[in-house]
Amino acid sequence: MRLVLAAVAFLAVAAATAHGPAASAPCTPGASWSYAEGVGAATRSGRDVWGEQLLAARNGPTFEAAHRFLAPILYATQRGRLPLTPSHVYYLPLAYPTAVGAPASFALHVADGSEIFTRRVTGPHVSVYVGRTGRERYGSCLARTQTATLVDGYLPIMLTSYTDAGGVRYTQESFASRLDGARSIVSFVHLTVDASDAKRGAVVRFVTSTPARLVVVRRGPMHVAAGTSADIYMGWLHKLPLLHPIKVNETTYERARSSLITYWQNRLAQGTQLLVPEERVQDAEKSILIQQLVQGWRYSAGNPYEELSYAEAMDTVQVMAEYGYRDDAEGILRMALQRLPLRFSSWRAGDRLLASAVYYDLFKDRAYLGKETPALGSAVAKLDANQLPDGRLPPEPLSSDVPGAVDGVPAQVVAWQGLLAISRVWSVTGHRDLAARARSVALRLEHGLDQALAPLVRRPGDGSLFVPSTLTPTAPYPRITATRDGSYWNLVMPYAFASGFFPPGSADAKGILAYLLAHGSRMLGVSRADAHIAYGRYIVGDGLAEVYSLAPARFIADNDLPDQLTLSLYGMLAIGMTQGTYVSGEAISALPVGTAYYRTMYMPPNLGANSSFLETLRLLLVHERRGRFGAPRGLDLAFSTPRLWLADGDTLGVQNAPTSFGTLTYSVTRDGKTLTADLRLPRTPTPTRLRFRLPAGLHVAYVALGRRRLPFDHATGTVTLRGAHGHLTLRVQLR
Repeated sequence: MRLVLAAVAFLAVAAATAHGPAASAPCTPGASWSYAEGVGAATRSGRDVWGEQLLAARNGPTFEAAHRFLAPILYATQRGRLPLTPSHVYYLPLAYPTAVGAPASFALHVADGSEIFTRRVTGPHVSVYVGRTGRERYGSCLARTQTATLVDGYLPIMLTSYTDAGGVRYTQESFASRLDGARSIVSFVHLTVDASDAKRGAVVRFVTSTPARLVVVRRGPMHVAAGTSADIYMGWLHKLPLLHPIKVNETTYERARSSLITYWQNRLAQGTQLLVPEERVQDAEKSILIQQLVQGWRYSAGNPYEELSYAEAMDTVQVMAEYGYRDDAEGILRMALQRLPLRFSSWRAGDRLLASAVYYDLFKDRAYLGKETPALGSAVAKLDANQLPDGRLPPEPLSSDVPGAVDGVPAQVVAWQGLLAISRVWSVTGHRDLAARARSVALRLEHGLDQALAPLVRRPGDGSLFVPSTLTPTAPYPRITATRDGSYWNLVMPYAFASGFFPPGSADAKGILAYLLAHGSRMLGVSRADAHIAYGRYIVGDGLAEVYSLAPARFIADNDLPDQLTLSLYGMLAIGMTQGTYVSGEAISALPVGTAYYRTMYMPPNLGANSSFLETLRLLLVHERRGRFGAPRGLDLAFSTPRLWLADGDTLGVQNAPTSFGTLTYSVTRDGKTLTADLRLPRTPTPTRLRFRLPAGLHVAYVALGRRRLPFDHATGTVTLRGAHGHLTLRVQLR
């Protein structure tokens, strides 16, 4: 009952702030005691109690149900327990992407509309001040602020609004684009000042660290009289000097805006198109793809985390390749391979081999493989040379921020996975000796790891299976994230679980899943972690790590738990990222920080969190079945889609999706009691399977291919298309 009361208390606060509280409300909204108590009860639970509520609903998880549990994310922190920006509010990194490896040019637009930074949060900046005397910082009273949303729901054009203490209303639109005469991108701002109903006028001031970077029609304070309104245009130069003088006015603003929209629409059209009948999900996918194309290989942007984080970069390679962004994936691969010898580890080597194999599987790029094979072969040779007599690999740190080498399980399993993957690719591309060597190293490693793990695996007595993260005796964690060691276990072990080392559908895989779900690994389907860096003080077990939700999503998809995967999608949207702009950090608070209503994240944006969402979304629609040793075997289509995605009149599917077997396009459309499935399937070694997940109360009556009725699984609504490839049209009758 306490958890339900907490949700109601949160809703009361949210309703008061959703459209801006009254002027008499506190400028910084606070969380109620009952809300904090309810969140605390959920974090202390050994189960995903909120997720289980959603899973029990008639149509399964939905965003509307998921978002009511936790307050929105707004604040951001950095190292040293310091706020990321002066206003504590996160920023959006806006840019035209450049070639991978080229210097980046980021415009950091703070999401309350208060400030723009050049390149980094320590760089040159311009702040917006308004009010009767021009000394009230725009967005300083959050109760009177509408924080950032995006034009058309996904374009990198930021919208905010603000009402000053005197009742003057402001709306702000800003973006980063190109302008002839500027050496780099320019941040454009259009500020509308509406004093038509105010008793007093307003003054607008742009306060800069570098006046030469500011381009406005008229410098100095700009006065707007009571009873009037005005439009103000401003440009902020991110690189000096100019090539020739420029103007920022309505004409140049609209020209730059139009070119930006055209660029991103064309860029997104180059990749796979997902057909999703839920606007919020579609907007999130497009917005996050834009973030990934802007960040490239960078773990974050504009802060001290702007660096190559190997595992997350390799995950991003695979995800961007799956979404059809071949050049972007290849660019990250090339850069990562150059860095590998400098900081070699078994995990990085395995990750790099796996990402190259996935890239080849999707694009069959022999030219790329030929150029990279010498370096990849060197990585295999080093793994071979490092093998211990029993086949295992030597100790190394469990994580980059956990000092000291350990006899770790995930690093060795990832190396095993990468060796087998590259062996398969080399065996079909004329590199038989390299293929045999990689496979031999993998099989010796598998044998040694099996022998070492067997006596260390534990069964807590609840039907679950605990596999330790190191090859030392470890007791199962009663609540995984209650300790720092358990929290790190929750971040790294899913990489091992998703590798295929524990075969999908096996008793071991089922036991591992039972342990994860019964011992607090997830909250609303999002991976949990201690997240103390998001709080500014040490709190164990009270936060989220969307960045590490990718491997669990793969493990769940491999073991065909569709509602759990749907829960993960909506959990990420609801509590793992900002509302309306889809930004996430490395760690995210769950409990209130102090008495603050809004939640906090650590050094956003985050490459890995973005990849986690994109991978989860794709897995709902396209999942590749894999056989022994990870070899691609077949396709499962629409296996985990939310049930309400096949409401009457809706369509779901994908267009031009790369798979290991070739390009895939399919759609499923519902018209009343009839579904039409239009498929263009590549040839696969095993049958393609298509599932129809329907709203509650509906069932499949029959599936027909032409005049022939096909057998199907009545319990799941799954049809198996044996020997099918090319263009097929299925008709499905519902009852």
